[in-house]
Amino acid sequence: MAIFIGFAFQINAQNAIDNSFFAKADGFFKKNVTNGLVKYSQLKNDSELSGLINNIENANISDLSANEKQAFYINAYNLLVINAVVENYPTKSVMSISGFFDAKKRKIAGDNLTLNQIEKEKLLKVGSE
Repeated sequence: MAIFIGFAFQINAQNAIDNSFFAKADGFFKKNVTNGLVKYSQLKNDSELSGLINNIENANISDLSANEKQAFYINAYNLLVINAVVENYPTKSVMSISGFFDAKKRKIAGDNLTLNQIEKEKLLKVGSE
């Protein structure tokens, strides 16, 4: 299964989500994504992924700049997609997972959002700030 993953954006953030989150996300993508293909079979019990998801769920992003928020949401979206596929692995397509993008809510920075809400609401809002 192929998925497009943009590598993590590293931003000089000095707040609750700091540079270590972006560095860890970047390292995770570099280690587990090759030519746009995620190594899902290796991630079933990956503590690095679990730690990143925990950071996403409990993040305080209120003091981040618009660019930092955008980087956070892009990284969060990609990591949440990978995590959801791993939870349903093996699967032929995310489209075969009921409600994958528009029904299942995931915790992100204290809010419960669908993947579509992250993409169409949060990222668009941050992009217009």
